[in-house]
Amino acid sequence: MADLPWNERVIKAAKSVNGKRTQYAIRGGKGLVLEVHPSGARSWLVRYRLRVADTRLDRKYVIGDADIVSINDASAKAAEILSEVEAGKDPFAARQIQRKGDAKAETFDDLFTAWLEKHAKQNVSSWQEQQRRYQRHLQKPLGRKPLASIERDDIQTVRDFIFDSGAPYESNTVVTLFNRVMNFGVEERHIKFNPAQRLRKRQAEEPRTRTIMPTDLAKLWHMAGAPVSPVMCSVIRILILSGQRRGEVAGARKPELQLASAVPGWLIPAWRDRERQERGTKNGHPHFLPLPPLLFAEFQSALMSAEASNFVFPSRYGAAGPISDHAVTVAMRRACAYFGIATVSPHDIRRTVGTELAQLGVGPDRRSLIFNHISSKTVTTKHYDSYDYIPEKLAALTVWEARVRAIVGLPKLEAP
Repeated sequence: MADLPWNERVIKAAKSVNGKRTQYAIRGGKGLVLEVHPSGARSWLVRYRLRVADTRLDRKYVIGDADIVSINDASAKAAEILSEVEAGKDPFAARQIQRKGDAKAETFDDLFTAWLEKHAKQNVSSWQEQQRRYQRHLQKPLGRKPLASIERDDIQTVRDFIFDSGAPYESNTVVTLFNRVMNFGVEERHIKFNPAQRLRKRQAEEPRTRTIMPTDLAKLWHMAGAPVSPVMCSVIRILILSGQRRGEVAGARKPELQLASAVPGWLIPAWRDRERQERGTKNGHPHFLPLPPLLFAEFQSALMSAEASNFVFPSRYGAAGPISDHAVTVAMRRACAYFGIATVSPHDIRRTVGTELAQLGVGPDRRSLIFNHISSKTVTTKHYDSYDYIPEKLAALTVWEARVRAIVGLPKLEAP
């Protein structure tokens, strides 16, 4: 085993060798070993040997993350462990016995369920997506583990596996989900601390800036020959015309549409189904969107296609619900691949609408009204302004609709 001097700068610079976990003995730290993973993660551990009857046992006792536990604390812990070994004890076995004793204790599955039911369904608009993410990435490796037995290495392994599988941003999102659940556990006294606190995300995150070029927007509008269903084509056109979120469009119910009113509109409720914890808007505030002619016609066409369903865009895989948010993203991916467009998301459409509105001279306050951005309101507008701004929203959307007509090659709407 190679060794390293007692020097924090040298220790931080230590690398794994040949893409494998590499261990370094620390000079001056009796029994203390630094283990460096290919991912760059570093752990302190102690190696010791026991003889039980005629059997020799080699033990590895992990002390903790080298980015969190200082070399002085790690050395003190190593000395404590070796002192127990000299007294005839087996610290590794003692910890294993403790973990087995925790088998009846609360598991990560239990904590996730508590977080989902007591917090996420009331406060996290994307709770269904987070549930799917948990089932896909965290449930199998961590679900059955007692909370007290989950270590930093466990979530690091999950993070690195996802990252190395070619999904760097998803690895970040999974770490965020794990932290949210564990922090909930700390606040609710299920556990004493979060083992992934300050765990580094491997992919540097940058603010999203992608907008869609007009030529590409026209392709997504017409979908000529693309392997996308008529329902999804309609959803994408409504996303383009309205600038609303994919879940708000995909989950639309027929009673939300007020097509026979003096000012036709779409009222997205705060909750679509309180019993099933299905939100309407992300921020929990109802949002009325007036419908200019093209958007009105698109919804009218969608209603005719929906037939007897209560949903504007019913799922083909069961009349009990609407199409899923994820299905919209998949359809966008397929269309982009077909047209040779660098992949864009439904949220990129929303960003494009906002950018185009700004270029058309629509001010930030009017854009916020269209996007239902309550956080952009001042104290005065939030508490002392009950005006609905319907004419202003309709004017902005009408300006945008005229721009869409020009982009996609539709004739101008004649003035009445």
